[in-house]
Amino acid sequence: MRRAVSALAFLLLCLSCIRPSSEESFIRTEDAPGGVFCFEASLADTSLTYDFALYTRLDAPHRQLSHLEGIPLKIDWISPTGVLYSEQQILPVAGKGRRLMTTDLVVPYWTGVSPREFGLWKINVSPLARVPGFRGIGLIVTHSDGTR
Repeated sequence: MRRAVSALAFLLLCLSCIRPSSEESFIRTEDAPGGVFCFEASLADTSLTYDFALYTRLDAPHRQLSHLEGIPLKIDWISPTGVLYSEQQILPVAGKGRRLMTTDLVVPYWTGVSPREFGLWKINVSPLARVPGFRGIGLIVTHSDGTR
């Protein structure tokens, strides 16, 4: 009996050490100095590919957002060796996740990424327009070993 309990405890301990298939973080507007939302993503495992999604919440009545097609973003990727890659993207708003006073957005950004450099990447996201009720930005990184 004692052996069975020990084996079960060991098995549960091993299973609890498995890395989750995704990681997410959210930075509130008031925690983004200068309007730059700074994330880190560990892209260290060469056997995986990575998917990225962005999310936000807009707490504003629909009439304040009716003119808004999307939120323009400047996104800087900084590689583990310090190489800077920049791009601009639109986070679409129209017709997504709307409720009476709140709009929740979860938008796929990049899928199947296998970086040229493996390690810790920095991802800085800067909204290029003021948006009513903007609460912050979140980043979801999903790991895939190709067995989806």
